[in-house]
Amino acid sequence: FSMIQTQMNDTRLSVIIPTIASRRHILKLVLDGFKGQSVSYDTFEIVVVNDTPENSLPEFHYPYSLTTINNTGTHGPAAARNLGFRQSKGPFILFVGDDCVPSSDLVFQTLYYHKRYESHSSQRIIQGFVDWHREAQPDEFMLWLTCQLDSEWNGSGLQFAWKNLRDGSHWKEMADGWFMTSSVSVTREIFEAENGFCEEF
Repeated sequence: FSMIQTQMNDTRLSVIIPTIASRRHILKLVLDGFKGQSVSYDTFEIVVVNDTPENSLPEFHYPYSLTTINNTGTHGPAAARNLGFRQSKGPFILFVGDDCVPSSDLVFQTLYYHKRYESHSSQRIIQGFVDWHREAQPDEFMLWLTCQLDSEWNGSGLQFAWKNLRDGSHWKEMADGWFMTSSVSVTREIFEAENGFCEEF
């Protein structure tokens, strides 16, 4: 793979974003969102992995540490995340979708909860909240995915059943299958112990 790197820092949080070149425009909105974080730029780094070798990403310029990797083959998002992890440096890893525009306190909140539960276990997983962007104008199907329909369908979302997690009574039965890579953070230790994502999935 080829790698473009800018402004290396001693970071606490490494943000991994797999993408493909045709999504560069939405990716730019995501990268712009990290420019407005409430923490200093030396708190985090971003590693973007482009999984379309025939089309390279442009060289982005941002005030934070940004590494862009143009992969040598199309291997899928799991492999792209693993490659991004191997190039990252932080003790905490945050996986974000290339269409998930961050709120201004995403980095702060992620690090806050890692610190808050540090004494409980070194192998922590923090699932971040994801909702439709204010400009998305979600239709019925999109609302169904996030369990926001005011009907019997309401609890049938395939991905973002946040309501069931917030309820408090369902989290144990949901925990095993609740690992949504649109916004999920892990410690480096647990990711290494699990040997990363299964690239055959």
